[in-house]
Amino acid sequence: MYNAEVKEQFLNAIERSATLSNLYTLFSKTEETEKELDTDLALISREQTISMIEQFGYRQYSTVADTISNIKRYRKWYSETIDNSLRYHSINIEMEDVDLSDNYKKVMIQSTDEIIHSKYPDPETGDPIIPILIFAFYGMSLKDMVELESDNVFISGANTRVILGDNRVIVINDLNVAKALLRYQQCEFGYKRGAKIRKIETSKFFYRIPSRKTDTTWDVDRMRKYVTDGRKKYYADDYGENSYMSLKTVELSGRLNRIVHALISGTSIEDAVAMEYPGEKTRSVKFRVLRCSAACYQRAFNIE
Repeated sequence: MYNAEVKEQFLNAIERSATLSNLYTLFSKTEETEKELDTDLALISREQTISMIEQFGYRQYSTVADTISNIKRYRKWYSETIDNSLRYHSINIEMEDVDLSDNYKKVMIQSTDEIIHSKYPDPETGDPIIPILIFAFYGMSLKDMVELESDNVFISGANTRVILGDNRVIVINDLNVAKALLRYQQCEFGYKRGAKIRKIETSKFFYRIPSRKTDTTWDVDRMRKYVTDGRKKYYADDYGENSYMSLKTVELSGRLNRIVHALISGTSIEDAVAMEYPGEKTRSVKFRVLRCSAACYQRAFNIE
């Protein structure tokens, strides 16, 4: 840590262990900039602080918000304990000031074409990852997918419909998505360890290609682990829940895509967010995070 003695004094005043861990991580990230400027974090200018945060490689505005909060906390302590004159030079930074569009380009997706043409196995092999990610992009939860009946997936070209258990209807107007889902639905045999194995017949849309007798049904945890393991296998160079083609990133990409296109069509940001999170208060941190994320997503992909 840069100026370690001062920062250790600050850390010793922190009581919560969870917060301590975040602060140690923050100081390890800020050290390079502090050394380069030969200036403590508390004394770095507003513009330099924004630039520094943008270089951290963050992929979530919630992380940006936490980072800004911790920087302000440290700066406040510094002004009260180390340098009283700092009280007259407050630094005003909000998450809206930070641009993550370069990072979004690396990890977010703009359409399901990227899923269909990804490194994951083609759905015709009986591997469910691509159909899972397609449905996630369209806003379905893993619980929705596990419970989805095959008879409730009506694949009809660019007018494909999926009826969920709560009677919500998801309309898919993408012919390539329909073809990918049909390839998965029509598969009879898959492969495990090089062996050709018949799929387990089920009324559910998502079936199993068993590697042992107990592999009969999906549940949420098993499905999440399968996608996570697949992500690690096929994209091992950049592994993590906020990485390209991870379940979490695909879900967020789909959500931001819907919000952005709703805004373009004339929907207010309040109504666009409410479609994704009914009842979300406009002053909440979550609302601000979504608003920032949607604006950044739009910038990243030049959506007009």
